[in-house]
Amino acid sequence: MARCACHTGYQLSEDKNTCNGIELEIVNSCEKNNGGCSHHSEHTIGALCCSCNHGYQLDSDEKTCIDLDECENGETCYAQLCISYLGGYKCSCQEGFQMRMSVWMSV
Repeated sequence: MARCACHTGYQLSEDKNTCNGIELEIVNSCEKNNGGCSHHSEHTIGALCCSCNHGYQLDSDEKTCIDLDECENGETCYAQLCISYLGGYKCSCQEGFQMRMSVWMSV
């Protein structure tokens, strides 16, 4: 006995021989509670994409934004003092140095 199957978006009718179109409800996963994202959410086909404000990065759950520690690698302030704060950072000079035109110079 042959079995019939239908393409996506169709379902087998009661006679088990013909396919009828079904109405698909498009659900915007961002409408409720920002899709579970802590900063920004974007609904895409079949998925939800979260993104963060500048100075933050997505945590391993791909929904929660955590502070990005720009000072962690030691390269942000060219080996001078780096002060990280929520959403950003600032550079400061070590004793004996001053900042001029974004270049550290010995004084």
